[in-house]
Amino acid sequence: MELLNLAASIVILAGCFWLVYTHKVPTRTGWSVILGIVALAAVGNMRPNICRDTSQVMLISAMAIGVLFAYWRVELKPWLIRRFV
Repeated sequence: MELLNLAASIVILAGCFWLVYTHKVPTRTGWSVILGIVALAAVGNMRPNICRDTSQVMLISAMAIGVLFAYWRVELKPWLIRRFV
């Protein structure tokens, strides 16, 4: 359970950095502040030896799956269409 939580937190943190640094979210808006808070929460969630129940880990994993789906829709799918079609 700890490894799943760590992997999900890393995906969430990478997704936040990807959104801000590729300017998918305008940096002059409040969304960049919200993404900063989410990134800090992901870093704080990586601390070892914290007792978590299954529902917390599943919620974090669901958010990480959402980040991966957004990356697929915004970056990978258009790139694959342009490259192979």
